[in-house]
Amino acid sequence: MELSGGEAASTPKGLLRQLPGLEPLLNRPRPAARLRDAALVQLCDVLEQVGPDAPTLCGGFDAHELAIHVWQLSHDPLAWPGIGVRRFAPLTARRAARVRARTSFEAIVHELRHGPRQPRAMSLERTALHPLGEYWVHTQDVARPNRVELPAPSDELEDGLWDRLAPAAKILRGRRTPRLTLVRPDGCTIVVGRGPITRTLTGKPSELLLWVHGRRDVADVR
Repeated sequence: MELSGGEAASTPKGLLRQLPGLEPLLNRPRPAARLRDAALVQLCDVLEQVGPDAPTLCGGFDAHELAIHVWQLSHDPLAWPGIGVRRFAPLTARRAARVRARTSFEAIVHELRHGPRQPRAMSLERTALHPLGEYWVHTQDVARPNRVELPAPSDELEDGLWDRLAPAAKILRGRRTPRLTLVRPDGCTIVVGRGPITRTLTGKPSELLLWVHGRRDVADVR
């Protein structure tokens, strides 16, 4: 139901908007959303820099295929089951191949850059941390094998990736290892899995997240 002007103004947010100087603050992206948006821009920049045929660290994809994978998260709902469930992966791959045949790499990256920041596949999530992690990992998937120099993650970005690390580790690693302890340089820890601790990994949150996503050969952890 759409509120009238008077009703909208009587809501808590409507009342706040009437206070001088608060409108820009209410419209400002939250920290995680701002980090997510910046990560998507960086991913698009790196994709454009390397070109469609460049290798990546993501499942044998080249840069064009990786861009389509990210694009599918917002634009191809029929592909979503195969991104998360292996038995449906062939359907997702066939749909991706059709997209590649009819859509240029440049057009895909343009749609990523100017499309939804929060992928529609994740639209029910109340946090921007999931896509932040996805964009970070996929940016490294493209940058590292192609020796693209990127600035070191800021402390704020490291904190955002740390906040994403726990749920990502539980989903991606929880069933594969009896128990895993992840430690960041300041000593904060995350424990996933059950039973006695079998492995402890230490590193920056950005590098631990890469390890959790299966990029063990490039993740700077010990």
